[in-house]
Amino acid sequence: MFKDKTYTSNGTTYETEPWKGFNVALNLGSEHFFVSNYLGVRWGASVGFTEIMRDSTEKSATGSVSYTDTLGYIDAGLSFDVMINFIARPDFSFGIFGGVEGNYHYMVVDDQENSITNKIESFLSKVTSRHAMDVSGRVGVSTLMGKHHRIDLTAKLPIGYVLASADNKVKIASGPVRASFNVGYKYVF
Repeated sequence: MFKDKTYTSNGTTYETEPWKGFNVALNLGSEHFFVSNYLGVRWGASVGFTEIMRDSTEKSATGSVSYTDTLGYIDAGLSFDVMINFIARPDFSFGIFGGVEGNYHYMVVDDQENSITNKIESFLSKVTSRHAMDVSGRVGVSTLMGKHHRIDLTAKLPIGYVLASADNKVKIASGPVRASFNVGYKYVF
């Protein structure tokens, strides 16, 4: 998952680095605690932008070409978590959470010469649209400081995803499982 990959096809050797990137999103939601603030639930709705990239090289008998693959997504999602605090003071709490998240993604393709984005443009016109949905399980640790500042460390593991095809049929996609790790800040009113 975090290793460079090398493969050969039709006399050309392809070397790719793992995908890396960032996500910026606005989350709005609510959290509610019970049992002296040790057990809680929260839900959230989000909208944001994700960009992933990787460096790739194609080597053939005629030479070598290097480029950066870049894909961008406009995202919208809903999430639900159960939270358990190990420390629950009025101005500080620390605990774990687990839940589920569903997201809609719209692919934004930035054309670059020789990159995967040009290949994706032609691929999208034949196989699939720019629309996708996924469901992920999520777990993490969370701390609330000063009653208003929540910091989350989250690991997300995809459960499944679907793509809309160019002929408007829904396809359940398969492929390698890719976990994502996120650091998030939330202001709690």
